[in-house]
Amino acid sequence: MLDLGVKIDGDYAISSSQKLIAEYQFSETGVTKPVGLNEPPLFNSIKRVLDTHAGYVEYNRSSKQTNIALGVRATNYPKFSKTFIEPLVNASWQFLENVRLRLLGELKHQATTQIIQQSNDFLGIIRRRWVIANNDDIAIVQSR
Repeated sequence: MLDLGVKIDGDYAISSSQKLIAEYQFSETGVTKPVGLNEPPLFNSIKRVLDTHAGYVEYNRSSKQTNIALGVRATNYPKFSKTFIEPLVNASWQFLENVRLRLLGELKHQATTQIIQQSNDFLGIIRRRWVIANNDDIAIVQSR
């Protein structure tokens, strides 16, 4: 598995307690699947590549006892003509010096996953391999 990318980010201080963060990320993920035959001896590989464009914006507000972050991430897969919009909430309140209450929530997705290629239950050996979603039989995994 090979993951290459570039990321540009920046932030802007609205005030001493408020900040806005923005980010753009391009990544290219490639997974190579080796294919081999014993008779005749032959080795080949199949490489699948997926390009991703993602943008992220987050608003942060902090005080002595309270921190709140609200964000949204938009991810586009040109190969599939699909876009995912995913919100993020992160809030924490400090009640006592050593006691803090946190509320975290976000939606996520994943375009790469592992599948079990071969299982040998006798020895407990499991072979797994990475695969990229192809929008047909391997879907993009989403949280809900």
